[in-house]
Amino acid sequence: MSGLDRLAESERTELQKYVEELQLFVDTFAPSSVAIEEQEASAINERSPNTLISITDRFRSPASSVQSLGAILELGFILGCDGYLVAKNAFSAEQVGSPDQTPATEVTFTCSDCEGEGIQDDDDCDSCGGEGELLFELNWDESGRVHAELVEL
Repeated sequence: MSGLDRLAESERTELQKYVEELQLFVDTFAPSSVAIEEQEASAINERSPNTLISITDRFRSPASSVQSLGAILELGFILGCDGYLVAKNAFSAEQVGSPDQTPATEVTFTCSDCEGEGIQDDDDCDSCGGEGELLFELNWDESGRVHAELVEL
């Protein structure tokens, strides 16, 4: 995981929790690691609706040190999403909409070095580049291994 040195130990533990949540999702459904566009997803939805995963622009605020969770994956075809993934393992109708099946692929922390201000000693904060937050993207490759990477804003 790149950028972990910019997080407190408790934040690293929190991030690892979301990596593990997504890893379970990836292990269960084996989604592609490359998103497809809505038109292609719509055609697949006609043939295999229980294999599409929508990458939503929804965010949620957890009760923890995490500022926000974003780019939530949701089982099923939802019009107007940022992208779609095709799962190798189909899901059941009962799993659609379950909070246990909606992992985040973006985890944002308030920068603890500048307390979210972006400024430290009258200069841009070195840890967050003056943004006041640290954004980690959770991705996986073709092998299915999930990893977190700091996004330089």
